[in-house]
Amino acid sequence: KADYAPQVAATGVSILFLGGFFGKLLAGYIAETFGRKLILLIGLGLMLSGGIFLLLAIELTSAVSLWTGLVFFGFGWGGIYTLIQLLAADLFGMIALGKILAAINILDAAGGAAGPFVTGLLFDVTGTYFVPFAVITGALCIATVAASLLDMQRAAIVAQSPQPV
Repeated sequence: KADYAPQVAATGVSILFLGGFFGKLLAGYIAETFGRKLILLIGLGLMLSGGIFLLLAIELTSAVSLWTGLVFFGFGWGGIYTLIQLLAADLFGMIALGKILAAINILDAAGGAAGPFVTGLLFDVTGTYFVPFAVITGALCIATVAASLLDMQRAAIVAQSPQPV
């Protein structure tokens, strides 16, 4: 149902990245104070909320929902992006950190390349951005549940235990 002008899309990208910028600035500091898992869950919650607002923006053609969704999504995305290296070290230790971060970066790049293609394909098939955004929002639901199950204390013990070389 949404029919936004191209200028709105351009402004939206700016708002998304501005939210990401501030999320990146604050997440590292806040994670050191309140814990990485909490900030990960807050970041995922913000992205999930942003996804829901974006679905509302598509369905209702609501500028308020659009801007709110982009700010929330961007802020959460930026915050989580900052935590990737910290969480990888916390969860897996230092022994194979380079290999693990390489795998994460490859998957991140593949997702970044496939995301616009799949989004465009779903739009072409359905005639709306609601479906691809609903898929993203659903994936965020799964990610939030999975992140809530992380056992950071156990991971820290395993990561610090001697490993055979």
